[in-house]
Parts: sequence; structure tokens; C-alpha cells
Amino acid sequence: MTATVQNLILPWLDAFVTALLPLLFALGLAWLRRHHLNTTFLAILGQAAGAAYQQLVQSGAKITDSVSLHAALAEGVSYLAANLPRAMQAQGITPERAAAMVAAELGRLLAVDPTINVGSSSAPATTSSSVKA
Repeated sequence: MTATVQNLILPWLDAFVTALLPLLFALGLAWLRRHHLNTTFLAILGQAAGAAYQQLVQSGAKITDSVSLHAALAEGVSYLAANLPRAMQAQGITPERAAAMVAAELGRLLAVDPTINVGSSSAPATTSSSVKA
């Protein structure tokens, strides 16, 4: 029995593990690359939303003003397109989709900004004049 284990099973197991290691290594590298790309894309998306936010604050207009909001989103989309053109093209991200992603991140920034007021009709939604970019 011991001779069978040593002569048949161990060489087969050794060959199996030796053949499997490069595949596992390649899968691990692919996962790490994908994780890095996702992390990079999210970081650049956050920066694009920051550029949109800065544009919105510098305009001094109400955040409900569609012209200033569209200008801010255009700024964010151009930032995203300038920093990740190949990734956007590879993923098939259209300018409309990019604008929606920047708008979502911009909404997160506006939600945590205590100087933004989206209150009642007596207090119109504005950006604070005390915020300097």
C-alpha cells in the first residue's frame, strides 16, 4: 500500500499541482489587475465629481439651476474622459453614462456638504457664498 502511494499517487499529485500553479498564478494576477483598475476608476470618478462640485460652487448659482448643473457635469465628464479615455472606451461608457456616474458622485458630495441648503420654498437651494474654491 505504501509503495502504491509513493509510486502512483504522489507523482500524479505532484504533476497536477505543478500544472495547476501557473493557472492559479495567472488567475491571481488577473484578479489583482481587475481590482486595481476598479479602484483607479472609482478614484478618478471621485475626482471628476470633485471637479464638477468645484465648478458648481464657483458659479455661485443655485444648485437647482439646470444651466450651472449641466456646466458642472460637463466639467466632471471632461475630467473623467481626459484621465480615463481608454478605460471608458474599453468598457463602452458613453458620455451620457459618464454624466450619470459623475452626477451620482456629485450627489454624494452635495449630500454631506453642510453649506448646501435644499430646504423649503422660503429657503432656496443655493451654494454658500462663504465657500471659496
